[in-house]
Amino acid sequence: MKDHKENAEVVDFSRMSVFMLDDQESFQKMMKNVLIAIGFSSIAAASSAEAGKRLCNKNRYDMYLIDYNLGAGENGRQFIHYLHQYGKLPEDAVVLMVTGDASRAMVLSAIEEEPDDYLIKPFSSQQFRQRIVRCINRRNDLRDIYHAVNEKRYADAIRLCQEQLSRMSPYSSEIRIILTDVCIKSNEYQMAKSMLEEGLAFHESARFRLELGKVCYHLGEYAEALENLSLAKQMKPFLMEIYRIECSTYVKMGEYNMAEKAIDDAINISPQSSTLLRMQIDLAAGQHNYIKMRDCIGSLMELHKFEGKRLADLMSGFVHAAVLFASSSGERYHLDMLQKIVSSCVRRYSSYITGTNTDFSLEVFDAVSKARVDVTVGNGMKGKKALYRIINNLSSSVSTVPESIFSSIVSGLVQLGDYEYADNLQKSRKEPPTESERDSVLETCIGIYNTDESIKDKKEKYKSINRQGIEAYKNGNFSRALELFDEALRKSPTNTIAIINKAQSLLRLAQDPNIKKAQQDVYITSCQEIMSSLDGLPLSSEQEIHLNDIRAGVQNLKETAQKK
Repeated sequence: MKDHKENAEVVDFSRMSVFMLDDQESFQKMMKNVLIAIGFSSIAAASSAEAGKRLCNKNRYDMYLIDYNLGAGENGRQFIHYLHQYGKLPEDAVVLMVTGDASRAMVLSAIEEEPDDYLIKPFSSQQFRQRIVRCINRRNDLRDIYHAVNEKRYADAIRLCQEQLSRMSPYSSEIRIILTDVCIKSNEYQMAKSMLEEGLAFHESARFRLELGKVCYHLGEYAEALENLSLAKQMKPFLMEIYRIECSTYVKMGEYNMAEKAIDDAINISPQSSTLLRMQIDLAAGQHNYIKMRDCIGSLMELHKFEGKRLADLMSGFVHAAVLFASSSGERYHLDMLQKIVSSCVRRYSSYITGTNTDFSLEVFDAVSKARVDVTVGNGMKGKKALYRIINNLSSSVSTVPESIFSSIVSGLVQLGDYEYADNLQKSRKEPPTESERDSVLETCIGIYNTDESIKDKKEKYKSINRQGIEAYKNGNFSRALELFDEALRKSPTNTIAIINKAQSLLRLAQDPNIKKAQQDVYITSCQEIMSSLDGLPLSSEQEIHLNDIRAGVQNLKETAQKK
């Protein structure tokens, strides 16, 4: 320990670069003087997140000094998240969060992005120096371990951790936590469990109990996991990861009410936690609790309203959840309120998203959302025509529009029961978006359309009935084909393929040379009526050819009847 303290005194600050982000010029000047007095010489500063991004996109720094509250725009936590997400933060860098707000909610929100330390204003230059020396020394001592972990050389990381522990490193507690994480990633659960139990034999630790609970969770030892998490919670009730693992454990046990309670308790403690809200959304989605899902996404939008791309995805997720809730509820009040709720969301965040996300068209998103509302409240054909016009106007670019818009279009087609069109659009998507390109909440919302049993059941029943109808038609059994296409349309009343198939069947029945004139007229009238429902729709060239052939057949029958 003595050697470590001596090394702490010889940190060469003059060789280190610093990036400082703070919206107050007076604090920037004061901190520059402190940094220079300590020995730093290379100091860059920015007053807003946007200005900070421009600097950090071009340069790498050894230390990042980030203020939490940056006034208008993104806050410091969101800025650090950006650096992590886009790989702008060197793995050796030291990150310190600075704030004048010592409230529990702020501190818990700040540490969610895992800075090396955080400082509460005001603080002395001596306090500042002590904290950064401690952070720098920790980073230097553990550099090789961090490198191995980041490069996914887990065997090397385990060996390096064990070597440090054998030398009685002053950072043994942190090393055990790193080692646990590496063991979990490499499925070495028993090794992690033994190592943590060994650490607990020396001294009781909330963090060790949490990590042991996490390992037991992965081992499927759920009762033991909950026991360790409970002990950790008694020691450190504000350690938010306890609640996250507790929630996941209850989900694995099928105790969803307890899982919901765990995450609700955590959000009451840390209401600004994006991670906790996302867990609550996933849990609500799994339970088909779409109103809770919608409201949680609304809370997330407030937290991320200055992040254009993320906000667009969250807005899309909000509309998905609002539509799912209104349609599953079926109550007139919720259906009537849907348009107001969706329009209010678009209006509320339009000023935040305009100009910050150049790929996202608010006008198109609003039009798609309105079309989906129409479909949900029972104006199926109105919504269908609006969606088809949007797709037609986008033309070939529909496969490259942002996922926030594309997913809404596809989901709208699924709502309509136009499953074939939705499937073809998805196949036209050149490359699926990567994880960094699509917010996890939007991913959850999109996944519902593939996992919700009622949606899947309706889709599969429609496809089965439609296939049977096509088979009957091919076999010349046009009456049976008509019955089946009618049944398919009862499942999906506005499905274009089923409408055309029904029209073809009616035409073939009307063309029967042995049919009576009165019955032929009924078939012809029904055929014209069903085709008229597609008037004004920008259909595919193949569909237009089919319809024109049917129209020509109907016209031919009429002319023949007149000659008789």
